[in-house]
Amino acid sequence: MQIPPDILQKLDIKQLNDYQKLVLEKIEQNPNRNILLEAPTGVGKTTLFEILMLTTQKKVVYVSPLRALATQESLRLEKHDSVRVAVGDVYVDDMEQVPERIILTTYEKFDSTIRRNYPWLDEIELVLIDEIHNLRAGKRGIPIELIIQWALENNKKLVMASATIPDVSRIVEWTNAIHIPWSARIVP
Repeated sequence: MQIPPDILQKLDIKQLNDYQKLVLEKIEQNPNRNILLEAPTGVGKTTLFEILMLTTQKKVVYVSPLRALATQESLRLEKHDSVRVAVGDVYVDDMEQVPERIILTTYEKFDSTIRRNYPWLDEIELVLIDEIHNLRAGKRGIPIELIIQWALENNKKLVMASATIPDVSRIVEWTNAIHIPWSARIVP
């Protein structure tokens, strides 16, 4: 995938590592396939998500387990694009109108958003799910499962990531994803 040089510059990236290059190549070769990233912490999965958020043409949603992760990403991206942080305790109709292109949210908040079936949801091109291993975390996994099913039923591309993923083959089969594993730790 050709990344415009200004995107790397905006993110203060001098060069991509081998895993990041491999993932972007696989995405370019398979534009209509979902992607499942499995790599240790520190390999650059979040950086890949940031690149995808800034290069996707339509709306993109980044879904994470923690409000802090969504907020942290907003601080990195808000100076480069229109960003909406949607987490937790806000009014029911707070997501009725979302003009921003990048939506950073939690599993539970996005689950409640898709249940409301707002018209702007049709504009979403890509759904990024961080820490996909939480799919198997009891009640925490239910919203993730519902988000994945919504994305599949509405032809939204999925890119999912985690350092450890149980039942990889089941997730790959369910989502028709290309699994891109990596075992080498880049950061000691």
